[in-house]
Amino acid sequence: MIFTKEYKYKNHLIISFFLIFFILGALVHDDYGISWEEDNHRLNGQTSIRYIDKFVDEFSISKFLNNELPSLEGGPYKDMHNNYIILTNSKHYGSIFDVLLEYIDGLIQFSDARDFFIFKHFVNFCVFFIASIFFFDLVSTRFSDWRIGLFGSLVLILSPRIFAESFYNMKDLIFMSLFIISMNTGSKYLINPNLKNIFLFSITSALLIDIRSIGILLPILVVFLTTLQYFHRSIAFKNLLTNSTLFIFLMFLFTILFWPRLWEAPYSNFISSLAYYMNQTTILKNFYL
Repeated sequence: MIFTKEYKYKNHLIISFFLIFFILGALVHDDYGISWEEDNHRLNGQTSIRYIDKFVDEFSISKFLNNELPSLEGGPYKDMHNNYIILTNSKHYGSIFDVLLEYIDGLIQFSDARDFFIFKHFVNFCVFFIASIFFFDLVSTRFSDWRIGLFGSLVLILSPRIFAESFYNMKDLIFMSLFIISMNTGSKYLINPNLKNIFLFSITSALLIDIRSIGILLPILVVFLTTLQYFHRSIAFKNLLTNSTLFIFLMFLFTILFWPRLWEAPYSNFISSLAYYMNQTTILKNFYL
């Protein structure tokens, strides 16, 4: 998808660049300590897994129609281990990333918590690594020059804070990485809204929203830009309506599927999560210098 014919004489340089970057990340991923929110991420994943198990066990058509399915609000979030306190705002964050890692932990069964957190750091870096490739493709396509794309990726990767937090920041850097990937698939959807691009943009948008609901701003922007295409007569109204409807349907379908909190009340729980971000006024002290 990315290394097309226009790059055939530069492939070795491009591949070498990203290979060196990946090797560097693999070598240093265990040099970083555990950040202050990582325990909370783990509890968030465990809470969602317990809810998924309970939801599957108790699901029936009659309970669904009578709104009697288990609730994540009054159950698992208030039923945590006594020696832990899960942050009250955790329910507003999507749990897809935390859930996947907890399931992997169940399969691998790490010998101790340290090995698990180091593994999470490596996975976190891998997501950022994939995003850097999508960023290269996005910039290269925008400026029609692979060298500008490579330079842009270099600037992104060499940012000291971004590089360091790509290992242990499981909120901001994962959100940023998925935002980059969604921008890439969104740009391809704008250029060529075929079924493949609609599907890819809808699933990446859903993953972005499922990390932070405020991520819905990106697909809203893209739908607005497709509407402008109609007014510039570059797309027929029938195609605009069909493509936008299919994209919105798939995006919300995947969003609900990947975010267990939305299963019981998709609309109200999503709006409450969105309202949390719109009204967030967290004040933190910084002891730098």
